[in-house]
Amino acid sequence: MLVDGEASPRIKVEAGGRLTWGDGTSSGDVVLYRDSANLLKTDDTFQATGGVATITNPGPPPNALVRPVGTLLVDSTNDTFYFYGTLGWTQIVGGEGGGGGGEQINLDGGDSDEIFGGIVTIDGGTA
Repeated sequence: MLVDGEASPRIKVEAGGRLTWGDGTSSGDVVLYRDSANLLKTDDTFQATGGVATITNPGPPPNALVRPVGTLLVDSTNDTFYFYGTLGWTQIVGGEGGGGGGEQINLDGGDSDEIFGGIVTIDGGTA
């Protein structure tokens, strides 16, 4: 979609379904597209103000469940949280009451001081 007076489209839909967005002054700089069956992908950063849910599974993730590094999984049977990294699935363990005291696992790949060390409530706050 090209806005009158602008040099480039604000959004472009390509024949394969790839969506490209820009500010209208230069070519698009953000994309979203189908990477494979049941998988949307962006080459950029995706920010979801309301949060992102990835996978819910009734039990721990099976080793054969391979996902992109950084995938999060909620075990809905055992109320457990998992992270998929370069070595496979890792159970996330945090402190009680959000104040630490438990094992802390760095979730950012090691390039900052941000540490996950609290409890994650995923049930709407009832527990």
